[in-house]
Amino acid sequence: MVTEMILGICIAYIPYLNIALQSRMIPPQHYMVPAMPFAILHFSYDEIRKLYVRRGLNKNTGKFTGWTAQNTYY
Repeated sequence: MVTEMILGICIAYIPYLNIALQSRMIPPQHYMVPAMPFAILHFSYDEIRKLYVRRGLNKNTGKFTGWTAQNTYY
């Protein structure tokens, strides 16, 4: 993901690539306004999912049980 982000930034902000790819610079506020609420929502969802998966850990067998663990665990 970091490589993709670096590539996207290079394509958007290096002038020679802008000319070659016929693109233009993106204003910085366009990154924060639409993306930040989604990033917070995604982070919160993943942390809550991990909490439910950990609660489904069977201490005796060491295996995960429950709907959340069966359907969302890697």
